[in-house]
Amino acid sequence: VRPNGLQLSRVRVPLGVIGIIYESRPNVTADAAALCLRAGNAVILRGGSEAKESNRAILTAMVEGIVAAGLPADVVQLIPTTDRAVVGALLR
Repeated sequence: VRPNGLQLSRVRVPLGVIGIIYESRPNVTADAAALCLRAGNAVILRGGSEAKESNRAILTAMVEGIVAAGLPADVVQLIPTTDRAVVGALLR
């Protein structure tokens, strides 16, 4: 509480669903998903074609942990194609 009576507080409010488009850095799959989940959000990820199989493997491992923690498996999703036309659909 400030001297003028103003009360300040930190409040975490989830956004809902976050979409993240990134290129060939598979570590982003785990990092982005973890940050979104920690903030109470679901996330849809779209990685680059160079790391498609790595992203899929990382997501599979994460989903196992997510389910073991009692959360729905669908809170983290990976768009299975690297077709650029899908980006427009995601943004809509």
